[in-house]
Amino acid sequence: MKNVSLKKTEYSMICALCIAASAALQTVFAPLGTNCAVYLSVLICAMCCPLEYGVCCAVILPVITLIESQIPTAALLPAEIGKCLVFAVSSKLLLEKIKKGAMYDRLYLCLVVSVCVGQAAGGLLCAALLCSSLNSAIMFVVEELVSAIPEIIALFALLSGIVPVLKIAGVLEEELFDAKSGPSPTDAKVPDDTPNHD
Repeated sequence: MKNVSLKKTEYSMICALCIAASAALQTVFAPLGTNCAVYLSVLICAMCCPLEYGVCCAVILPVITLIESQIPTAALLPAEIGKCLVFAVSSKLLLEKIKKGAMYDRLYLCLVVSVCVGQAAGGLLCAALLCSSLNSAIMFVVEELVSAIPEIIALFALLSGIVPVLKIAGVLEEELFDAKSGPSPTDAKVPDDTPNHD
């Protein structure tokens, strides 16, 4: 029971640190029109904590961004929260389901798919909030997907430096990064050709 309590405290601290770091970084990234800091914090929560902590980040961070930089506008805040929620859930599910391959390959694949899904969901939600036509909704989605390209590139660069630190700190969820790619060729049993002298 004590271990469970300590683990929850650790998760809460990681979530709080992610929110604080994102709030600080967003002052740099928000004027550039990117969600890079928000996505990074939500992804770190997905790598280190259960789903509910990533969801917490996904709900709180867009509100903080709105307060700090007025981006997005209050009218589009639900779309921004929805986009981050979709990213949080999809990234966690993909990290849990994709087990084969090198850790960074799986992480980058999860990142690309989750950002694209989140951006597409954000575009659809914006169109719904603005009561747009079907053509406008498609344009919203395309615009969001195009804007995802620089965000993915920036996240690749940031994660390559952050993940080793998280591994050293021992906060990554081990079950998410234990690749199950089967036994390596060196682990295969070599038949014993030594003649039996008995």
